[in-house]
Amino acid sequence: VEAAASTGGEIAPPIMGAAAFILAQMANIPYATVAKSAIIPAILFFLGVYVAVDLESLRLRLTGLPREKLPRIGAVIKEGILFALPVLIVFYMIFVGYTPIKAGVYAFFATIAVCYLRKSTRLPLKNLVDSLIQSSCNLAPVAVSCGIAGIIIGVITLTGIGIKFTDLVIILSKGNLFLALLLSMVVAIILGMGMPPSAAYIIEAVLVAPALIKLGVQPLAAHFFIFYYTVMSAITPPVAVSAFAAAAISGSNPIKVGWVAVRLGLPGLIVPFVFVYAPEILLQTEFHFSAVFTIITAILGVVALAIGGAGFLKSHISWPMRVLFLASACLLIVPVIWVSIIGIALFAACLFYELAYKPQQKKLQPKNA
Repeated sequence: VEAAASTGGEIAPPIMGAAAFILAQMANIPYATVAKSAIIPAILFFLGVYVAVDLESLRLRLTGLPREKLPRIGAVIKEGILFALPVLIVFYMIFVGYTPIKAGVYAFFATIAVCYLRKSTRLPLKNLVDSLIQSSCNLAPVAVSCGIAGIIIGVITLTGIGIKFTDLVIILSKGNLFLALLLSMVVAIILGMGMPPSAAYIIEAVLVAPALIKLGVQPLAAHFFIFYYTVMSAITPPVAVSAFAAAAISGSNPIKVGWVAVRLGLPGLIVPFVFVYAPEILLQTEFHFSAVFTIITAILGVVALAIGGAGFLKSHISWPMRVLFLASACLLIVPVIWVSIIGIALFAACLFYELAYKPQQKKLQPKNA
C-alpha cells in the first residue's frame, strides 16, 4: 500500500517529482501548466488506489482503529497547520509565475522558520547542519544519473540515433498508435529499473517522445505519458525500487510486495492511455460535454479495474466475473461514446449481479488490525 501510494506522490500536484520539472523544461511548458494538467490524472490514480485498498481490507477482514483510539482532528490540525505554510508558498509562487527554483528556495527558508516557531520542533543548529548535509548526499545520486543521462543525450543527438529510434518505433508499431504506446510503456519501465525517474525520463523523452508526437499525440500528452511510466517503474517487478524498500521495512518477499503494489496501483498503468486518447482531461482545452463524459467514464473505468484487480466486493468474485469487470474497465477508458456506453452497461450488469443477484455467501467476520 505504501509503495503504491508513495509512488503516486511523484505525479500529484502542486509539488510533483523532480522529473516533472525536467518535463516542463524539455517540453518548453511552464511548470504551472504541467501541475494543472496533472490534477485529473492524479485524482484518477489515487481514487483507484483508495478503492483497491478498501476492497483489499474487506477481503482480508481488516477493520480500523476504534474511535476512542483515533487522534482528535482538532488537535491534529492545530499541531500540523503551520507545516502547510511551505507547501502553500510553493503552490502560490508557481501559479503566479515564479520559477520552481525560486519557489523552492522560499519554501526552504519557510520550512526552517516554521520549525523554529515551536519548541517541540525546534532543531539544534548541529542537527540542522547535519540535515542539510544529508539532503545534499541524497541528491548526489540523482545529480550523477542526470549528468550521465545528459552525456547519453549528447551522443544520441550527435549520432542521429534519436531520429533512427523514432523511425524504429513507428516501423515496429506499423504506424499504429496503440502499439507505439505499448512499446513506449515497456521502454519506460525498463529504463526505470533502478534508475531515478529523472534520468529515465530524460532518455526516453529524447528517444520516444518524438515518435509519439509524429503519430499525432499532443506534445504535452506524449511527455506526460513517458513521465507517468518512468514513475510507475518504481513499483513494477523485477526491479521495483519502492516495493523493495517497503519489503525491507516489513520483512516481506520483495517480489510479492512488488506484485501487490502493481495490483493496487493498476489504475496508474492505464490512466496515461486515457489522456493520450482524450487529452482534454489534461485541462488544456475548453471544457465541454465530451470532456465531462470522458472524465466520468474514466472514473468508472478506474473503479471497475480496482474491483477486477481485488477480486472482491461484498464477497469473493469468481474469475469469469473478474474478467468481465476488467473488460468493462477497458471499454470505459476508450474515449468513444458508443464503446463507453457498452462499458457502462457491462459494468452496471456486473455490479448488479455481485451486489443484488449473486447468492450471498457466509458473511465474513471482521478481525481487528
